[in-house]
Amino acid sequence: MAGYGSHVVGQAAQRYLEQGCTWGETGASTLIQGILNTADKQSILHRLRLELATALP
Repeated sequence: MAGYGSHVVGQAAQRYLEQGCTWGETGASTLIQGILNTADKQSILHRLRLELATALP
């Protein structure tokens, strides 16, 4: 969950900076909800599992 949360926060920060340090006309909540709605949860979780597997001895 922490990895997924970090991914979403990173996506939100990227969009914030791309839009000139503004959340846009719809605001932060709408932008973050849009990120959550479009995030491929299975892909993100799969990638995190692979990274964890290679990081552990």
